Amino acid sequence: MLLASFAAAALLVTALGLFGLMAFQVARHSKELGIRMAVGATPRSIAGLVLSEGFVLLLAGLPCGAALSLVLLRVFRHTIPLPASDPVAQVGAVVTLCLAGMLACWMPAQRAARLDPLMVLREE
Repeated sequence: MLLASFAAAALLVTALGLFGLMAFQVARHSKELGIRMAVGATPRSIAGLVLSEGFVLLLAGLPCGAALSLVLLRVFRHTIPLPASDPVAQVGAVVTLCLAGMLACWMPAQRAARLDPLMVLREE
């Protein structure tokens, strides 16, 4: 039960960190996104652009985390009741992280898609 609560806390921290990073990116690049919308980009393409940036981060971190988890499971094999090569646990963790990452990237992408190009370009 304690291990599950730590895993849930780690998942929450990871999702919040990715959400914060993507929200910061949207805020930082709002002028660029406003210009793209002003010259004809659809809200769907803007959301896709933001989502693709988030997925690049997610796909860069997943292999590193999976490799590190395999190493740490072998180191702590006496205290954690999972075998180090349990594919169900590994795939479950990757799928859960992907879903949490998609949700964390989706919210800033929706905010970027709702930007008003006139309001963004008038700011300064």
